[in-house]
Amino acid sequence: MRSGMKNEELTKNSVRSNSNSADFYFSVGVKISRSKLKKFIPFLSGVSSDEAITTPRFEPLSIRGVEFATMPKRPTLKPQTTILPKIEDPYNPKLLPNHKPFKEKPQQKKAPSKKNFAMKKETIVVIDKVSPRQVSPPKNKIITKVSYKEAARLPEWAMIAKPELEKIWRNLICCSNGVKPVIQGNCSFKYYVGKGNNSALIKRLMGARAWWTSTENINEANFAWTQWKDKNYIQTLPNGKTIEHSIDTYYTPQINYQVPVRINNIYRQVDLNDLGLFKIKGSPSYTAANCCEFFSLVSKVYNKLEFNQHLANKKGLFMSLKTYHDACGKNIFDCHPITYHITNGEDDPEFIKFIEAYNKQEKSKKKKKSRNVWIIKPGENSNRGHGIQVCKNLNDIKAAIKENIDIRTNQPRTYILQKYIEKPFLVQNRKFDIRCYALITCINGLMQAYFYTDGYIRTSCVEYNINDTNNNFIHLTNDAVQKHSDDYGKYEDNNKMSYKDFQRYLDYEITDKSINFYTSILPKIKAIVKDTIHAVYPKIDVNRKLNCMEIFGYDFMLDSKLKPWIIEVNTNPCLELSSSYLSYLIPTMLDNAFRIVLDTIFPSPVFNRNHDPIPENRFDLIFHQLIDGAKVMESLSQTVNEEIELSDTEETFSDKENP
Repeated sequence: MRSGMKNEELTKNSVRSNSNSADFYFSVGVKISRSKLKKFIPFLSGVSSDEAITTPRFEPLSIRGVEFATMPKRPTLKPQTTILPKIEDPYNPKLLPNHKPFKEKPQQKKAPSKKNFAMKKETIVVIDKVSPRQVSPPKNKIITKVSYKEAARLPEWAMIAKPELEKIWRNLICCSNGVKPVIQGNCSFKYYVGKGNNSALIKRLMGARAWWTSTENINEANFAWTQWKDKNYIQTLPNGKTIEHSIDTYYTPQINYQVPVRINNIYRQVDLNDLGLFKIKGSPSYTAANCCEFFSLVSKVYNKLEFNQHLANKKGLFMSLKTYHDACGKNIFDCHPITYHITNGEDDPEFIKFIEAYNKQEKSKKKKKSRNVWIIKPGENSNRGHGIQVCKNLNDIKAAIKENIDIRTNQPRTYILQKYIEKPFLVQNRKFDIRCYALITCINGLMQAYFYTDGYIRTSCVEYNINDTNNNFIHLTNDAVQKHSDDYGKYEDNNKMSYKDFQRYLDYEITDKSINFYTSILPKIKAIVKDTIHAVYPKIDVNRKLNCMEIFGYDFMLDSKLKPWIIEVNTNPCLELSSSYLSYLIPTMLDNAFRIVLDTIFPSPVFNRNHDPIPENRFDLIFHQLIDGAKVMESLSQTVNEEIELSDTEETFSDKENP
């Protein structure tokens, strides 16, 4: 019998009715023979020795200082408590006559184990009845850490932990937004989903939230999702730019949940790192704002931001980045290809500058062993590769910018002339780009931005050849273009790779260098995304509409030295589940975004909570208005008014897209 075993187990295993066992044990590990026990038990309990050994009815007993494994209870007698005189040894021959005294072994220098337990002198021994529930857990149960995913597999722990962890998550985000949700009456919210761009997926994700119901009337919805920005609807949302915000200097949300989980009879502390809470709380941009009441039942959230063209069309992105980099003393062409914005054809002053750069490149191309290749893109109303051309001579470029009117919108058209990245990094001799996501929210008039740490690679179908500029299957990696190729899906699952797949390719192909995509490349991409948020902060959603969010799709390319270059930002990134990996990535990303924006200010009622594991958050907080906004406004103070006026002028045509 082991020391430290629970009283119930000792009762069951140590003493049994009609047992032939010759030995019995104290719970502290001291063995006593059957004959000694027959002499010892009557003295302590007042029961005859034969009756004590054969009585099938037992209750756990303990001795202060020394515990018995079990003691029999006489059915007709009440439990008694006997106080013994002070003794030096429970085997004192005065107490146990006709027996030799117990000779204690000399103590060794090493720490005594539980089996070599020695009682202290002058111990008062008291016998009293103890309930099994009052017995403390054994001391040999070690508390170690275990991941949340492993702990969540036990429904008993998950049932207790999930509501508390969800409360921590809501408090973390709501404090950052400066709101305190107030729910009155029936907790039921309505959502509206317009047609297009896999609207069925949005409906499925919202339908999984049992406290939401669908509606066909966008005006009565608490959450509205449309493929293209509905300018009439966004004008109905109240402005929040007059709301005053300040940092709460007295309160900071804490991520602390100390309820251990019992696995294999061992108590383990739960590590919350795999929930992704510290991607928000651990960000340098995180802060708690002074909160005001947020009445959820009468509040609305829209999935588009006002004046998003400053980020989401090619002209707006280039102009915003150029203004920001110039104000900060940086060179925009360190992260963005050399670009010229042409508004008036060949007579435009920017086109004259382009001609100078083109002639300079033409003279040095033999020395640099490069080509003088440029890519022409529409300055606005361009999505999924529409209107993009690759040109390798000046005549083709002049022909491409000849049209001044957009045929689809009948509005003036401008062009982006951009230096083509002639030496891109290739995957199996084919060109590719990187698609990643960012989320911008404006809740209660406070703007924040998040970077999603997962994404995917889009590859082309045809091997790279700089001499063939007419084959779009070589140069344009957009899925809307590549899916029409006969080789679509020949090399990868619908021409898609995960970040992990790309890392395996780097490990296999670049053996002379140890390149880690997650530590060497992705942080640079994240830094560029953060710069774009800084660049558009004074111009996007200047009225702080209550309340808005938007998911943007960023496209990057890597040159032969694995340096990332930003290509464009999309307001309507494709949400089609065109590969097995995207079937996992896109729903997970959208659900993460909804957990940040919707589940925190439109919380689930208690009775609708299930015990499914809490999804891991993969959004990194990269911008907060109260932390980063003041620095940006200070650096761009001389250009803000000019850019805001420009946004009002562009709004008349830059966002008019056909569904």
